[in-house]
Amino acid sequence: MLLVGGLLSIYFTLKNRDIAYPLVFIWSYIAIIVQRQDMKAIVITASISIVLILSSIIASLIKRKRFS
Repeated sequence: MLLVGGLLSIYFTLKNRDIAYPLVFIWSYIAIIVQRQDMKAIVITASISIVLILSSIIASLIKRKRFS
């Protein structure tokens, strides 16, 4: 479910060029990592999702700057 949420976040970030929406996912994934530190699979999945979401934010900013 973490990956599905991350992929949805990436999709809406790139489609709508909205930066605030994916930040909510990053915030919640950080909370999940803090809460579930003993479950390595969840920590790794949430960490990978955060990196991918941050990449989509950067891509959205680059796209926005290029077309402005």
